[in-house]
Amino acid sequence: MPIVFPNVLIWTSRSNYSASTGTSAPAPYLSEIPAHGGPINAQDYRVMPEAALTSNYLFKVDIGTDVIAEDTIPQVTLNDAPFYTPWDALGDNETMTVIFAQNSAAGPLAHRKLWCRRVTGGGTAQ
Repeated sequence: MPIVFPNVLIWTSRSNYSASTGTSAPAPYLSEIPAHGGPINAQDYRVMPEAALTSNYLFKVDIGTDVIAEDTIPQVTLNDAPFYTPWDALGDNETMTVIFAQNSAAGPLAHRKLWCRRVTGGGTAQ
């Protein structure tokens, strides 16, 4: 079942781990994922683990989408392809990191919630 009201498209990057070299730099992983994104409502904090309380934004994607914690979201655009208008909540030199991901209950409106933290090139965004 597709997301009911997708308002953005997101791109993801994922780091790989190798025992010999350690963790690699994030490499592009998924692109143009339809999502519904926005600031987090206070009620969404009650179901999250403590580590996810540092998140700023919540994205909802299809339940089968392979996005996990620690994935990076380097680009978010409005859902106006082929124009790809940048989403104003993500500024220059900023990315988002997925802090926590959780599937909803099964059913006709099933989705995967992604709690994300904005990060600038020099550290966490305010």
